[in-house]
Amino acid sequence: MLQYLTLYSLTAVLVLTSSVLALLLSWLWLRHSTLFLKRKSLPPGGMGWPIIGQSLEFLASRPSLASQPFIERHSARYGDIFKCHLFGNPFIISTNAKINDYILRNEDVLFQSCQPTRAHTWVLGEKTLTDIHTDMHMKIRDALTDLLSSDKSKGEIFDLLQNMMSTKLGSWQDQFVHVQHEATSLGFAYVWFFDAYLELEDLQALYNESKNLLAFPLNIPGSGYRRHAECHRRLITVLRKRIDEWRTSKLETYPDFLEILWNEEQNGNLKDNSNLALDCLMGILFHGEETTAMAMTLIIKFLSESPRALDQIKEEHAAIYKRKGKAKSLTWEDYESMEFTKNVIKESLRLGNVVPWVCRVALQDVEIKGFIIPKGWKVLVFLMGPHIDGTCYHDPKSFNPWRWKAIGNDSNFIPYGAGLRCCPGEKAANMLLTIFLHLFITKYSWQVVGEDDMICFPVMTFQEGFPVVVKDVKDADECLILH
Repeated sequence: MLQYLTLYSLTAVLVLTSSVLALLLSWLWLRHSTLFLKRKSLPPGGMGWPIIGQSLEFLASRPSLASQPFIERHSARYGDIFKCHLFGNPFIISTNAKINDYILRNEDVLFQSCQPTRAHTWVLGEKTLTDIHTDMHMKIRDALTDLLSSDKSKGEIFDLLQNMMSTKLGSWQDQFVHVQHEATSLGFAYVWFFDAYLELEDLQALYNESKNLLAFPLNIPGSGYRRHAECHRRLITVLRKRIDEWRTSKLETYPDFLEILWNEEQNGNLKDNSNLALDCLMGILFHGEETTAMAMTLIIKFLSESPRALDQIKEEHAAIYKRKGKAKSLTWEDYESMEFTKNVIKESLRLGNVVPWVCRVALQDVEIKGFIIPKGWKVLVFLMGPHIDGTCYHDPKSFNPWRWKAIGNDSNFIPYGAGLRCCPGEKAANMLLTIFLHLFITKYSWQVVGEDDMICFPVMTFQEGFPVVVKDVKDADECLILH
């Protein structure tokens, strides 16, 4: 009897095991078939090595000004939309202007803004403007847009910028200056809302160290990453202290968008987002400071390499300088009259690509150009692609501000993004760059010192900060001769 029971038990176990195995194999087959069918519709491209994907190839390609060798090689081989594997994630990369526009204009519908790597999130926080969505994003964005609106820009902000920049540029006189490093403090002061000058240098030093966390995530004793992590913690402490001061202050000097956050907090809408204000401020510092400083530096670089453009922009500003005299500040009418200056800024942003790409994640399977972008995959919208595309611009890698006289408005030109995520500080940034150019060109001359390579990852930067020697210009006539 015992033998029969044992045989029955073994038979039951075998049947059960076989059934489970059959179900498992069926599930795997169905899953493989589904993925295979979906994979057949994926954009072309390779995924590289296991785990690391193509990250090393991407980093080794040394992206630089108007060039991203990794993307250029893959675009030449696979077309203007392809798949790859970077930093632990599968990516779709698009260099096509129409596809880019479609992705950007379907924010929160088909795609959602995200950080490209976990390191970006670690440095900037979980709740930056990039990571906030739907109603909360619109509220904060509207507050920033109002803060930087044209009506306010014409008055208080315009005058504050001139005074702040005139004071800062005065410290450059007769000095050996690393333009990007010094321009960073200008952007920092602006983003920091024209306040707290005494702590700006310490704050900026901490920030410059902490942002390098994006480069080498090797968190071991003695590593650069560990040092940068400590600077990041100190920076967060300083920012949190500053936010607490704003929160408890009776003065109306804090940014409007922080008031929005505090009101939401009091209404019980931010119970799980205690660091939202901190993360938002960190993100604004990162994006505002980086883009502003880089744009200033690129403009000086391009003008230094184009004597004809430099002469023409100096003529435009010298005419204003002569007409108004030394003592008078710029007016809004002066600002709007600087047509060639606007073209120089446009061309510098097109060729310089201060923001070469933005990142999105697919909220569902999305079909584009006959291909499927699977739900959960990240998409690098390569804004730089159309800017250096010969079918969009003649001789695209040449600095030619005169091209904008014929082009005017151009849908291929999106240095500030597009759609719901278009930069709310676009007009303010252009105003800041114009004031900087006017004061720098009419009051100073400069000489570039040596060669300086530019890299675009993990952030756009000049390796040496673009060093120049700055000299004082005595009058408007002299500013037409020296550079």
